[in-house]
Amino acid sequence: MQMLRRAAAVAAATFSFGLLAAGAAPAVELNADDPSADARFGYSVALSDDGNRALVGNVYRSGLPSAVYVFERSGGIWSQVDKLTASDGVTGDRFGSDVALSGNGDRAVVSAPGEAGGGAVYVLDRDSGGSWTEVTKIDGPTGSSGFADAVAVSDDGSQLVLGNACGGTNCQGRAHFYSVDAAGTATAGLTISGLSDTAFLGWNVAISGDGATAVVGQDGYNYVSGSRTIYQSNVLTFRRSSGSWSYTRQVNTPRGATGDGFGQDALALSDDGRYMLVGASAGGTISGTAVGGRGYLFTWGGTSWAHSTTFSVTTSNWCEFGQDGDLSDDGSVVLLTKPECTSANAYGGGAAAKWTRSTGTTWTSVSYQPAGLASGDKFGSSAALPADGSTPLFGALSRTAAGLSWAGAAFAY
Repeated sequence: MQMLRRAAAVAAATFSFGLLAAGAAPAVELNADDPSADARFGYSVALSDDGNRALVGNVYRSGLPSAVYVFERSGGIWSQVDKLTASDGVTGDRFGSDVALSGNGDRAVVSAPGEAGGGAVYVLDRDSGGSWTEVTKIDGPTGSSGFADAVAVSDDGSQLVLGNACGGTNCQGRAHFYSVDAAGTATAGLTISGLSDTAFLGWNVAISGDGATAVVGQDGYNYVSGSRTIYQSNVLTFRRSSGSWSYTRQVNTPRGATGDGFGQDALALSDDGRYMLVGASAGGTISGTAVGGRGYLFTWGGTSWAHSTTFSVTTSNWCEFGQDGDLSDDGSVVLLTKPECTSANAYGGGAAAKWTRSTGTTWTSVSYQPAGLASGDKFGSSAALPADGSTPLFGALSRTAAGLSWAGAAFAY
């Protein structure tokens, strides 16, 4: 397949924020009921559309299979209500490395790239009584390794996109499209491979709420031009029509930076697939000069993607700004994290910012930095928004909890 079409080049507005912009309301810290050192609770997070149900991955539980913790908010109070594990879970399966929730919060999609067969994805459904049941397991292709580093699910829970960044030959990477019916029967659809060796296609994936648009990151794409090897981070976008997925566009990092993380980091779509958010946290280099992380908002015009807005941070590229983030359903709220930034004199405490579009190209921002962050907490290592963009959820995977280093935490607003 020849994938040579590019996003349209247009002038884009730029918005920045500093480390200590106006803050948001106080956060509620969520912890595992069985914390252990080095578990990395908060490695991944997901929210239902109403923001009242949350998943938090706990990937490296000491001597135990990895797990995903279910929290619910009622009357403004968050409580842990369940703990999900794979039916065949074992220590080291990394169940919960990535998590996704359907819009109503009743279907969970969980990756386990360390599963013994080369990685797997588990789909679990919640019944009317609040009990969760594993309804299907999707195994990686024969010979795969680290299958499903990244997962995404449509609002109705029927469409899945699964990324495998080191799948295929020489880590070209792969992305797999599946449909899953109400009974949990999974049907394989399109599979795509990276466009070069070490392209790492599928490092991150996203799907629109309506299940009609998908995007797959390809951070390591490279090609030879004369005597030079050119590295061009990009994302590939797809549309579903009459039940089938097909490629639409390749969208390159707007700056032309090498190794900037574009397609590896934050990746999100609005509910109708009109807006796409892509983070580029590594900063990278332009003409030999180091540059800081960015977040880019693109708009689909019917035939091409136009870069409309750039979000940036006023600190150094060490912040990893844009490592994770999310979009509200209507695309009017943008969330981006910077987990390596100094916070309240704690290096690597982390921070995040949310922009809300009021009219046209006018955006206002608010920052998120919970009180009491410590050096190295990495607040913002994962992030999610509810449908209306109001109350985000963040992971802080290396936070000390119950006196245990790297036990991890999540913060709800």
